[in-house]
Amino acid sequence: MQQDGRHALGCESVFHFERAFEIYEQITPSSSNYLASVSRIINYPWAPQIRQPAISAAPSTYAAIGVFLTVLFNLSFLNLPQLNIIYLALIILFTYLLGKSIADKKTGCLSAFLVAFYPMVYGASRKLVPEIALTATVVCAYYLLVKTKTFKSILYSLLLGITGFFGMIIQPLFTAFISGGLLYYFYKIIRYTNKTKPQRFLNLSISIIIMLAALFFVHGDFYEFSLKTKDAFKEMRITLTTHSKTFVGNADTATDGLFLFASPTDSCPCTQTTDRGMNLRCILFYLSQLADQISFFCALLLIMSLFFFIKNKKCQSKMLLFVWVFLPYLILVLLPQKWGRFYLPGLPAVALITACGITNITHKRFKKILLVLIFIVSLTQFFMYSYYAAPGKPALSKLTESINAHKPLQSNYHLTVRQIIKKINSNDVNTKKINIGLFDIVESADRFSIHWYNDLTYYFRLLMKFYKKAETHVTLHWNISASLIDENSYDFLVVLSDNDYILDEHIRKNYKLIQKNTLRPANIIVITYKKKL
Repeated sequence: MQQDGRHALGCESVFHFERAFEIYEQITPSSSNYLASVSRIINYPWAPQIRQPAISAAPSTYAAIGVFLTVLFNLSFLNLPQLNIIYLALIILFTYLLGKSIADKKTGCLSAFLVAFYPMVYGASRKLVPEIALTATVVCAYYLLVKTKTFKSILYSLLLGITGFFGMIIQPLFTAFISGGLLYYFYKIIRYTNKTKPQRFLNLSISIIIMLAALFFVHGDFYEFSLKTKDAFKEMRITLTTHSKTFVGNADTATDGLFLFASPTDSCPCTQTTDRGMNLRCILFYLSQLADQISFFCALLLIMSLFFFIKNKKCQSKMLLFVWVFLPYLILVLLPQKWGRFYLPGLPAVALITACGITNITHKRFKKILLVLIFIVSLTQFFMYSYYAAPGKPALSKLTESINAHKPLQSNYHLTVRQIIKKINSNDVNTKKINIGLFDIVESADRFSIHWYNDLTYYFRLLMKFYKKAETHVTLHWNISASLIDENSYDFLVVLSDNDYILDEHIRKNYKLIQKNTLRPANIIVITYKKKL
């Protein structure tokens, strides 16, 4: 994060960052030490903070867990995205355990390797988005589901319920991914004819009740939950019964910000939900993204392995993997908002299907060659996607420079903010509270609408809040005027512009230029003014 690039930028990522900082500031005020902060996280009112949404319908659980671990391990708040390595490790671990449980160790190892090198998986681990945590809980839940032995084990049934509880409060999409597995096991229990059927039904009911408790934990009361559920089904019905030629959805492409965020020229599904409906492109949206999410090579591998997967007699849970893949797909197609990363929790199942198919190949020499090829291609595409394919990197003719670049995109946001805050503090001769006005007047065509967000600006403001002194206050505005400045009596003005902006004559009488910087790679000019005495 010292050279952050787009690691914390883009779409909802910056909103989770801001929500996490709100919690972090409450737990670790500037005057507190480590022991005092640990004491605060023990006594902190987590439940109401988690209920407060970070964005739209997503609770603040993901942000809250990140802050909890940051304070507990005495890390810098700006290291928050790096904690995603925990979720990535859990995804790899439980994919291996699940593959081992439904087939053998070789299948577990190969499926874990595949999922670890899927571009969307390791790409999401570099962003502050809850889908990476959601994927970890989904694959863990399916492992526990298999270990229940069709809900014969009360211990694993309880663990499944608890895991489902956390999955539901992290991201409501957990319901779409676990429901297929639960329905399949419900069907299996119905077919039992022995005396264990009542006990199995009881264990299944306990797991589901624990999971559903999360909905009331997040939404507060049954009435609020029922209204939101009714609205969700209404949106899905509209999508299903309406035909539209206009497609609403964003591709999380592999060459744009490490596969997570669409370019600003794409239509944004978060702001366009009125003109939508079913059409072929809508139905095939997530399927069309699969080759980008797991790479074209792995997509071909998946198609080839399907034949061997169906013939694999060692794999005991073929239908479970199929419902894990297909039922969430159908549900996501009906949702009004479509983002490629929403299907991220389905990728471990794709890896397991591929691994089960490949390990069932009987021709030993062909299988060895294929495994070596998988290893070489996976490592090669990892470096290519991380360095060469990332925006702003040197051309292929300068491959050495690309490989030596240790971050997907270099930037100077931290350095710039520290320089500005240092300059402001050095100019402040009084001990009074400093009032800073941050003005975004960027007009370039490649930015998002100000009515939605500008991820760079919000991130820049967050950095100013992080590096400022305790008595300093930062206020963000999307325009600048003399009346606005006079009304707020700002001591300093920080102006973000895409050109060499000059203050109006009335404002220049009261403020003087003290510093000018350029944010890289966005090429946004940052101009700092100080109020004249």
